[in-house]
Amino acid sequence: MGIIVKQSVKGSIYSYIGTFLGFINVGLMMPLFFSKEQIGLTNLLVSVSAIIAQLGTLGFSNSIIKLFPFFRDKEHSHHGFTRVMTIVSIVGFAATFILFLLLKPYLIETNIEKSPLFIDYIWYLPPMILITIFYLIYDSYCIVLFNASIGVFFKEFLMRIIITLGILLYYFAIFDFAGFVMFYFLAYSVPTLGLLLYLYLKGEYRMKPEKGYITKPMRTELFWVSFYGLIIGFSGIAVMNIDIYMVNYFCGLAGAGVYSTMFYFGTIILIAGRSLKRIASPLISEAFKKNDTALISEIYTKSTLTQFIISVFLFLLIWSNIDSAFEIIPRYYAEGKMVVFYIGILQVLTMLSGSSYEIIQYSKYYRLYAYLLLVFIIMVVVTNAIFIPRLGLSGAALASLASFIAFAIIRFFFIKKKLGFQPYNLKHLYTFLIGLFVFGILFILPDAPHLIADIFVKSVLTTVLFVGPVYFFKISPDINEAISSYWKMGISIFRKKKI
Repeated sequence: MGIIVKQSVKGSIYSYIGTFLGFINVGLMMPLFFSKEQIGLTNLLVSVSAIIAQLGTLGFSNSIIKLFPFFRDKEHSHHGFTRVMTIVSIVGFAATFILFLLLKPYLIETNIEKSPLFIDYIWYLPPMILITIFYLIYDSYCIVLFNASIGVFFKEFLMRIIITLGILLYYFAIFDFAGFVMFYFLAYSVPTLGLLLYLYLKGEYRMKPEKGYITKPMRTELFWVSFYGLIIGFSGIAVMNIDIYMVNYFCGLAGAGVYSTMFYFGTIILIAGRSLKRIASPLISEAFKKNDTALISEIYTKSTLTQFIISVFLFLLIWSNIDSAFEIIPRYYAEGKMVVFYIGILQVLTMLSGSSYEIIQYSKYYRLYAYLLLVFIIMVVVTNAIFIPRLGLSGAALASLASFIAFAIIRFFFIKKKLGFQPYNLKHLYTFLIGLFVFGILFILPDAPHLIADIFVKSVLTTVLFVGPVYFFKISPDINEAISSYWKMGISIFRKKKI
């Protein structure tokens, strides 16, 4: 578990800093400097390119995680694996570019009235798809090389610094909005180029082929793992992004701009979970290869508890200060307040699920799970189509939450019946009760007269009332150890400064 903790902490640091920058960008600066339509455009381009790019990987990201252990051999260039990886990426982009050309008339027709700005910048989609395909492939490759934090550094940290610079340049009229979109695309390309440079400098990007190593049975296995990985990967990314596209379809770019901004507040909760899931994936895959069910069970149980504690704490911090946020950004964003609540609850439940997604994905039941995910997509699309026309932006978030709850229940019982893992215990219940108690206190707490004072009081109170009992009752040894380590580190730095 040492490598999980090390990479998870390292990745979390990048994620926390990146999330702070993202909050400054998405939560504060962009709503102040850009119109709702302009914000909707940038988020829609990212969402659509993410969905199509997932198809462009041809599911090979899944093959990298699941099958790379059979290729791992740096002295022999991993038996030509990098070459195969690159060829698949190029073929995948060619296929998605053809798909883009086929979909382009439909995209223009459905957006020409409500989202004309999207049509003006539609040709940014192919290069963004290309960049995203290679990022997904390179990032998966870094993960199996046991460096899950490098992708987080480029994507969550460095890219957001560059985007912050772009926003400031736009604000000071160094370039217009068209220039900003170009700058945004360049910033979006940095993680992919950064990973390529990192792999090259580490000697892990070698195009030397090795004839004969990939046998016919192995090719067959690569094909089927990739095929079902394509379904699983596409389902996951579609579920995360389809609501933004459907909000744009029903409400236009302005609605998508408000929704995506409020959606970001909710996704802050996923910070710590992202890093843990990234490094846990190859370890779970290796554990299945060795039939080490004890390790899988340990990862599953610890991930559900640790992530649940962190997510409840972050949800309480965000929700207690949400009204203060609307005092800073334009008031019309308040129409998306319930989006923050529903998406926040969804992300708490996602964290409570721990590594359940990865466990099924790298088990022998991944084929059946792929079909279940297709059902999940249908559920999300249908519920969005029903709720958005009736409830607007809140309807999109509520649709995602309702669909996820139904699917999370199915996934829990699936793992319990097929694999025999059940990670939940009384500590999860204690965490929920502590969180519910703090939520009630915050609900009846009156607002402070000044904005900064209100944020400070609610944030400190939330921290003391939630973290205190969690630490005192030792609900999670891992969190207690982390708190103690950070405390000792802070004391050490303070003493050095005094000297």
